[in-house]
Amino acid sequence: MSDLDARAAEYLETLRELLAVPLLPFSAQLRVLLPMAGGVYHITQERPNGPVSLYVGKTSNLRQRINDNHYKGNRGGSGLRKNPLTDGLCPDEAAVTAYLRGCHV
Repeated sequence: MSDLDARAAEYLETLRELLAVPLLPFSAQLRVLLPMAGGVYHITQERPNGPVSLYVGKTSNLRQRINDNHYKGNRGGSGLRKNPLTDGLCPDEAAVTAYLRGCHV
């Protein structure tokens, strides 16, 4: 096996591990479930044809970013909260919060 094949196999195994992590519902409980460590996060919404990616981000503190910017934030501080408003999916901030409760991290 070449070095390239070995590296590809390693990346594939890492991807499988990441995909096996259970999704967390976008709710107030995220504050206690998410670590205060840095990382990459992916927010999805389940749809009839499968999950749809709504937002991907990286941060130095997952708990703070998800809770303060996305869950409790406003459209000025969160692209995730702004998009449903500008796309016409939600009429106001309250509707965005309800919409996000159907999402997963």
